[in-house]
Amino acid sequence: MSTLLWILLSYLIIGIVLTFAIGKFGKAKWALVFLAAYFLVPFGDQIAGTVYLKYLCKTQAQRTISKTVDDVSGFIANGRNMEPSKAKPYQFIENESSSGKVTRVSVLDDGRILRKDGVKPISRYRYREGPRAIGPLVEKYERLIEDLHTAEVLAIETTFIFAGGWLWRRLLGGYGTSQHCVSEPRLDVMLPEVLKPARATQTPRAGS
Repeated sequence: MSTLLWILLSYLIIGIVLTFAIGKFGKAKWALVFLAAYFLVPFGDQIAGTVYLKYLCKTQAQRTISKTVDDVSGFIANGRNMEPSKAKPYQFIENESSSGKVTRVSVLDDGRILRKDGVKPISRYRYREGPRAIGPLVEKYERLIEDLHTAEVLAIETTFIFAGGWLWRRLLGGYGTSQHCVSEPRLDVMLPEVLKPARATQTPRAGS
């Protein structure tokens, strides 16, 4: 991080020196034009992206719950490998890979994790993340909870992510550069709010 600060400080000093030089030997307006361009090239997309993200988060990011369901034993997650910790409120979670293979993960009463590969899914409810829409600066994505029996969308969350300006991504290697809507909820909060877990039983029930 100290190297990054030195680079930014050096860039700032060079810009100020060149601006004064242009203003002294040329015209003041050209010095101002140079100064604006000098700082907009490396930081323009960072500033614009941050402002645009705040606007989208305020005007379009939202979570809508149309219906909640009680006594849910588990659910299936498409295209996302849910950690076993997410199964704790439920009897099981089924993870479906992009190839269609389903793995059922259960957390037993004694804390042990039971994993079965290549099973036939028994979940009625599905969690999935919609395809990201790649914009000029910001990415949009949706989280959905669906009833597979009725094709209802029980809940949908729309949120946005800004990956950071080109200079920050290059200097930091993408680490710590992304920003997202502050209101983005954690999955272990969102899921039980819509799919209310059933009481623990010995075996998972199909269609729940």
